[in-house]
Amino acid sequence: LTVSTEHAIYEPSDPGEYVAITGTVRTSQGTPVSGATISILVTKPNGVTLDPFPLTATSYDGEFDKTFRLPSQAMEGTYTVSANYGGSTATTTFSVLKPVLTLSTDEPSYAPSETVTISGTLKYPEGTPISGRYISIQVTNPNTLNILLVTTSTNSVGGFSRSFNLASDAMAGSYTVTASVSEVTATATFEVT
Repeated sequence: LTVSTEHAIYEPSDPGEYVAITGTVRTSQGTPVSGATISILVTKPNGVTLDPFPLTATSYDGEFDKTFRLPSQAMEGTYTVSANYGGSTATTTFSVLKPVLTLSTDEPSYAPSETVTISGTLKYPEGTPISGRYISIQVTNPNTLNILLVTTSTNSVGGFSRSFNLASDAMAGSYTVTASVSEVTATATFEVT
């Protein structure tokens, strides 16, 4: 008996993400067991079990699958998936983690017409980079008017970068940079002198 999930990490979101559970049932000789009835339980980090799933039957090749949706804003931490068949139990775990978004500019202050480079990272708390995610970047001037609104994506190490030139008549004062993805936001500031 084996069990696994499609991903090792999911995010707390609204609505919750889908989790695909798959597994196999084989005899001790390795022959697939067709029509086996599997019970699946998912236990949250606090030890509480999610509502039990209807029993699942294996296909002709001994494989089973079940997809469920995590609750909205699912509790962060490690979840345990248990598959049971004929007195045997297989377990696997997955985590629900909120990504960490960092954001900075290459300099703390700039003069009008200079180039501002905004950069940051998107990773899970334990350091796993999140690639291919779209990051919205907004820059507002001291009067809170948008001077830049762009989208960029994270690279293979979870990093992103975007440059722009300040206007030749850029207003002096404090500018705010906001980056957001899903339900995570980071801010940074820089000065124009």
